[in-house]
Amino acid sequence: GGVNVVATATHTITRVITGLQDARNIAVSADGRWGYAPLGSTDRLAFLDLQTETVITTIPVADYPNLVTLSPDGTRLFVGHVMLPIVTVVDTATRAVLGEIT
Repeated sequence: GGVNVVATATHTITRVITGLQDARNIAVSADGRWGYAPLGSTDRLAFLDLQTETVITTIPVADYPNLVTLSPDGTRLFVGHVMLPIVTVVDTATRAVLGEIT
């Protein structure tokens, strides 16, 4: 139901960002401001503001998103799915699905 925030110096969980049912992993923007989490069984992708530690929005993506990574320039997200041989491509600025790679 959440994403753990870990203090790397002490290796302890300091906070939990809630509202993330079935969060699978997280990608973090290069500047550390934004986080992106696939929400497994909900078929959604969450956009997180890591400064305020809140969920900004979620968008629908294809069946069972499981992995997410950012393009080197941070403008695109690539979302992998457990049950489908596709990668969903998402624009980070508009928070819109641009298409799928099969």
